[in-house]
Amino acid sequence: MSSDGSGELIKENEEWIDLSVVESDKGIYDGMNKGIALASGQYCIFINSGDLLVDTEILQHIEKTKAMDIVYGNTLVHYDSGFERIAKAVPVSEIWKSLPFIHQSVWVKTDILKQELFDLNYKFCSDYESFCRLESKKYSFKQIDYTIAQIEAGGLSDEKRDEATAEVFEISKKYRNLSEEQIKWFKKEIRKGKKVQAIKKWVPKSLIKFALKMKYRK
Repeated sequence: MSSDGSGELIKENEEWIDLSVVESDKGIYDGMNKGIALASGQYCIFINSGDLLVDTEILQHIEKTKAMDIVYGNTLVHYDSGFERIAKAVPVSEIWKSLPFIHQSVWVKTDILKQELFDLNYKFCSDYESFCRLESKKYSFKQIDYTIAQIEAGGLSDEKRDEATAEVFEISKKYRNLSEEQIKWFKKEIRKGKKVQAIKKWVPKSLIKFALKMKYRK
């Protein structure tokens, strides 16, 4: 029941939409669970407002890897400062500290998601908990070196980075025995998240763009 014009946009494009549900929910992940319940295809992917699939060739990659439970790749991230970068996916072995991919660039078999819905007890990172759960249950992951989606930076977990990292920390501890070094890494990231949020409130966009270029320069 958002008031940002989404309902009107859906009506304007009804010829391209098979099914839409407009109603109140309990948050992002409740809405995603509703989508899973209605899905009938072999795989699901979540493309949010402002996101795009880069092209249709990804469907050919999915066809080649359809024996896999989860297929994921890279993401083109666009910032409101005008800066863009490719967020490269990493091996699933890195899941102890964060998602190995951005959620808009992962395909999961629908029948798996119907059995493994998102846990609504998490405010920021239910998607992270979901994939930790799937990894712990030995579902197969396939990483491909291909850019799947384009997204806008600045989602809820970006805006509340320290809180999101703290939630990831709690989830990671739930699924594995973290070493002392891994625990130190999380605590450092939480402190860094607080600093970044404070700085962003005062720094001009032009300087943020420059900082991003320096951070992600090749």
